[in-house]
Amino acid sequence: TVVVGDYYKKGKAINFQVSKVKLAQKLGMSFSLQSQGNDLVIKPTGIEKIFPVLNIDFVHPTLEQHDFKLALTPDGNGHFRHFFEEPIKGKWKITISSFENNWKIQDTISLPQSNAIDLIPDPTKVQ
Repeated sequence: TVVVGDYYKKGKAINFQVSKVKLAQKLGMSFSLQSQGNDLVIKPTGIEKIFPVLNIDFVHPTLEQHDFKLALTPDGNGHFRHFFEEPIKGKWKITISSFENNWKIQDTISLPQSNAIDLIPDPTKVQ
């Protein structure tokens, strides 16, 4: 029954995460991410809403020591910016969530990219 209990807990956790993505979907959340050189810019592209803070998690698929988190506030245009000491490269699982952590968007991206990356809520991408 210990194994069944573990699966039950994991199932509940996954359902909870899916519900956050579904809420982002219901609210019409979406973002555009651009990474040029050492600059990261995330622009809200969904609903007209002002976000006081966005939490951005970058998780490397194989090297946990490369994982990092950002808490970004908007500039005067409502865009969220971060300057890195060195450009970020490679494959990343990115999660954007509200300060309250009641919704989130997840995707797997590769950086750098010359084009903007659209980040939209997709419950099938929850991990």
